[in-house]
Amino acid sequence: MSEPDIEMKQRILSGDRELSQSQLFENVARAATGFAAMGVGPEDTGAIMLRNDFPFFEASMAANFVGAHAVPINWHFQADEVGYILRDSGARALVVHADLLPQAKAGIPPGAQVFVVPTPPEIQTAYGIAPEQCAVPKALREWDDWIGQQEPRELGAAPPPSSMIYTSGTTGNPNGQDDKRREIEQDGLVTVGDVGYLDEDDYLFLCDRKRDMVISGGVNIYPAEIETTLIAMPGVHDCAVFGIPDEEYGEALCAFVEPEPGVALTADGVREFLAASLARYKTPKVIEFRNDLPREDSGKIFKRKLRAPYWEKAGRQI
Repeated sequence: MSEPDIEMKQRILSGDRELSQSQLFENVARAATGFAAMGVGPEDTGAIMLRNDFPFFEASMAANFVGAHAVPINWHFQADEVGYILRDSGARALVVHADLLPQAKAGIPPGAQVFVVPTPPEIQTAYGIAPEQCAVPKALREWDDWIGQQEPRELGAAPPPSSMIYTSGTTGNPNGQDDKRREIEQDGLVTVGDVGYLDEDDYLFLCDRKRDMVISGGVNIYPAEIETTLIAMPGVHDCAVFGIPDEEYGEALCAFVEPEPGVALTADGVREFLAASLARYKTPKVIEFRNDLPREDSGKIFKRKLRAPYWEKAGRQI
């Protein structure tokens, strides 16, 4: 097989667009030059808030080639969630699709370099995004223009891929884990259904129960994160969030809210409050209000009593 034939087979396709392997590595080499010039180096981080697109590969690979970690950010996230990850990871740069920038902008900390990627036609069509939202604002740096201004550096041997993955928060905020540290030796250990994380000193923190985790449309959602946000809403005395059966997604979120005495809350008001801080898929589909939520002897809300009627009607437990 000739080199041109090999080149044609080694390419990335997205809609009607394609990127050859040689062009990909040239773009990576140019981006790596730019990152290094910004001072991004070993153990630094660069954040990526993109849907599936060529710059996702370019930015993450370029970060790895200068020794940095790529930090993918869920494109559903709102400003508070984005801001937390950027600050917690210490991200030096953010590469973001143009249509996602408005929902993230308020959370971008001072000093973080922002590179905007035009939202491509296939994504625009798939999500029904208005054309004007897909263009890069004139005052900001466009990713392709920026890497085009850099000289390609010698990449050498490919480094092992390294990302810092922020898992869905079990204590109110996501937890960042280097993907090289996410496997834990389990021989001789007894698992009891706890969910936790290792900090940078390898201390294990237990912070939720796996049985409370909701899987909706294939996405893991931890109710504790939503409860932590909701309890801060004015007029909310206490709350419980859990999963209920859903024909389309397997599970949906349900919230029971106990208002402060004399306070009248609405489901729309609760959803609006949560949407300001959390991704939309973390907004409960069902919201109920009770003045006296059932409690265990310890004083904790008796979630099982709230959850059980929904699952009994469905005839299944998961």
